[in-house]
Parts: sequence; C-alpha cells; structure tokens
Amino acid sequence: MSGVSAWEAAKSALTVGSVVSGVVIRHEPFGIVVEVRDHPAVPAVIDVISYRPAGVDAQPADWPPVGTTIEAVVAALTEHNRQIKLRVGPSQRP
Repeated sequence: MSGVSAWEAAKSALTVGSVVSGVVIRHEPFGIVVEVRDHPAVPAVIDVISYRPAGVDAQPADWPPVGTTIEAVVAALTEHNRQIKLRVGPSQRP
C-alpha cells in the first residue's frame, strides 16, 4: 500500500479518542515511535508530554522498551505530515 493510500486507510479507520494497540519501534528525543496494529505504514508518535501513564511526566528511562506492545489513545490525525499522534495516561479510555 502506498503512503498516501495507507494514510487514507488510517484516517478512515481511526477516530480521535479511539484506543489502539501498537508496538514500540524506537525512542527519539521528542518521544516514542509506535507501529499501530493494522496501520504499520503510517507513522505514530507519542510525544514526551503525551506519555503520562501514572498521570505524571515520565522520563525517557521510564518509557516502554522497544518491542513492547502498548495501548494508546488517538490524540490527533495530522494531515500535514500524515502522522498519528497518540497519548498514554489516566484519561486514556473515553
């Protein structure tokens, strides 16, 4: 699937506030990069301030290791860079 059609498929399937499952594929200075189940070709990012599993800021040392499966909430679908923005925290479930 091309990048554009993968993005269109993700936009059609995902809604802001929905819970998704994915695998942590790497850590970056800005946050955690996740491969979302059913949408592996679309970048998904949990930025540093959106990873708050205990309701408080987490340090990079507290981030889930690469290869870990996590659940997160879709916070936004950003058109300009075709990216899924995710968040993790106590208000995670709608």
